Order: sequence, then C-alpha cells, then structure tokens
Amino acid sequence: MRCAPAGPAPALGRPGRTGAAPARAAHPLADLAAGLAHAAETLSKITADVLVLARIEIGEVAEPAVAGRGASSAMPHKRNPVPAILIRSAALQASAQTTVLTQCLAAEDERSAGV
Repeated sequence: MRCAPAGPAPALGRPGRTGAAPARAAHPLADLAAGLAHAAETLSKITADVLVLARIEIGEVAEPAVAGRGASSAMPHKRNPVPAILIRSAALQASAQTTVLTQCLAAEDERSAGV
C-alpha cells in the first residue's frame, strides 16, 4: 500500500489574529471571578440606592413586608430592608475574595525570591 504524499509542514509559531479580536484569557478563573465581582458591584450600587431611599426620612421605596423579617425591635413602625443589606454584604465579600484570588495567580517556585 502506498500513502499519499504529505503536504507542506505547517509553520510553527504564534497563530495570526484578525482584526481587534481579544487575546485568549491567560487565567480564565480569575477573569470569571472579576466579571462576577463587577456584577456584584453593580448589584451593590443598586442596593445602596435602595438603602438610602428606604430610610424613614426619605421613604421613596420599601421592600415587601414578610412576617418575621425586617422588623425593628426598637422602633416597631420601622422595616429594615433585609434583602438589600444581604446583597450589599455579599457584594463587598465578592470584591474582597476576588482580590485574594488575583493575588494567588503568581505562584512561586519552591525557592522564594525573597519578597
């Protein structure tokens, strides 16, 4: 049996990029974490606005009343915006955790450089 002759060898090197296509992510997990942190910060901004507008002296917005949630022990007429507070808290934690993750990207070898 005879095999067909092989064509020219492919050129080795960096593949060409067309136009302004973005480069491949070197650290996809860090990129995902950063994107999620940006989304969390967007929700944080919205909930910060809700927290300001839900204050008694402003009273522009209010979250739905749910039995056993958001009642104030000192002021029975006041409702605390619990979901907005929880979302804001989670967004602040997401930002901090993303910082920790990005600091872990530069893994050192067995011997430290002394930093």
